[in-house]
Parts: sequence; C-alpha cells; structure tokens
Amino acid sequence: MTDDRNGTELLADRPILFDVHLGVSRPLRIDDETQFIKGQALVLIVISILAVIGLAMI
Repeated sequence: MTDDRNGTELLADRPILFDVHLGVSRPLRIDDETQFIKGQALVLIVISILAVIGLAMI
C-alpha cells in the first residue's frame, strides 16, 4: 500500500518475518528479507555439503 500524500510505502503495511534461529522471535522488516534469505541459503548449502561428506565416508 502507498501513502497518497507522498507515494511512499507505509511501514505498517509491510509483511513481518520472524527469525526463529536465534531462539527469539525478533520481528524482521522487509528490508532485512534479503539478508534473511541469504542466511537461509548459506545454512542449506553448509548442511548439504556436510551431508555429502557424511555419505561419502560410509
């Protein structure tokens, strides 16, 4: 949604993500979404590399 007065996006209308990895549900604004996605991708890559190494050792 946009504010009709100046055309900027209203902060309250932005979706809020919750970071559950730290054990606290700290609300993340949509500006942090790219960092959040990069963090998720990094975690998935590390887990898959460890899984491949683990399977190769069997």
